[in-house]
Amino acid sequence: MNIAEYAIEKKVVMYILMMVLLVGGLIGFMNSGRLEDPEFTIREVKVITFYPGATPAEVEEEVSDLIESAAQKIPQVEWVESESSNGKSEVTVTFFQGIDSESYRQLFDELRRKITDVQYRLPPGAQTSLVNDDFGDVFGIFYAVTGEGFTDKELYDFSEDLQKKLLLVSGVSKVDLWGFPTEVIYVEIPRSTLVDMKLSQDTLINIIQDQNLVVEAGDVVVGDERPIFRVTGDFDSVEAIGSIRIPSPESGGTTQIYLSDIAEI
Repeated sequence: MNIAEYAIEKKVVMYILMMVLLVGGLIGFMNSGRLEDPEFTIREVKVITFYPGATPAEVEEEVSDLIESAAQKIPQVEWVESESSNGKSEVTVTFFQGIDSESYRQLFDELRRKITDVQYRLPPGAQTSLVNDDFGDVFGIFYAVTGEGFTDKELYDFSEDLQKKLLLVSGVSKVDLWGFPTEVIYVEIPRSTLVDMKLSQDTLINIIQDQNLVVEAGDVVVGDERPIFRVTGDFDSVEAIGSIRIPSPESGGTTQIYLSDIAEI
């Protein structure tokens, strides 16, 4: 059969075939992956729980066993294994293969609910369990934010604002910020000063933490309104930390000094 002759004689068939190929190509192009690395779903979830001061045997009996029992209540779980060490429980939950990625997400959410329900049964010293299920996240685009003359804080604030706007873009599900230094305030006190004042480091830490707590101060009913009292004294600047008053043990607590008098902040 002469293909050219057939195409000339059967123009309608060729037009239909061309339209089918064109539409199919457009659909395939719109649905094709655009990520640099292929997206894949890992069927494992790690549940990490810290139990400071506990031995591996205590972690296994009081934490890991409870987490394992909660995870095994999900029928789609293939197996559960745990690793208990000093002060830490790490439970790995593996689901069955052959489940689509959207169903995996639903199973991960169900696992989170099961882990949340068991939190009240953990010992008092155990921390809230952390559920890590984002192993398979693949980032398609990386941007570097730079700015000559801007501080790290200014760059971070700009990047946070950019992150919020990018999350509103259709098709964007996750935006992470990397590479920024952690904000830290250093309070340095010579050890000789602590010894002379008979102050321990733990005492100073407790004083600083108690000063910056947000607590309920109560309210009062005035007619149809209920004004709320708010205790002042929370830290709004680095300099505010230096205004903390520390009782002097030598005077029995009757004499107080400012933290800035003995510390470099």
